Amino acid sequence: MSELESQRLRLREVAEDDLPDLLPIYLTNTEVMQASNDSQGETMQYDLERLHHDWEQVQSTPGEYMLGIYLKETGEAVGVARYLERNPADGARWGSKFMIQDGIRDRCCVWSANFNLFLPCLDHAQA
Repeated sequence: MSELESQRLRLREVAEDDLPDLLPIYLTNTEVMQASNDSQGETMQYDLERLHHDWEQVQSTPGEYMLGIYLKETGEAVGVARYLERNPADGARWGSKFMIQDGIRDRCCVWSANFNLFLPCLDHAQA
């Protein structure tokens, strides 16, 4: 998958070396923590090992990508998104699991499967 860019941001496929920089984004996202429950409803610890496991699952699924969202100016990781080339339900491309760093997320309220809508929203958010 090629990179996607906006005025301030770059989305690119996550490499294994990126995972430590992305972990804080997961940990500050309460929706992710709530979804990380075991079969008894107990919250599981989400750590680098769990993130690595999730990344490996994406890597082994054809047409699915984990994208890091980075500030172009500094290269700082500010978010993560999942992307499907083809959603099995309707055959369309699909963006999911948008997670944005605190401070940026609070100022960005547009969540869309269409990256053309998503990126400009983040461009106007001030960290």
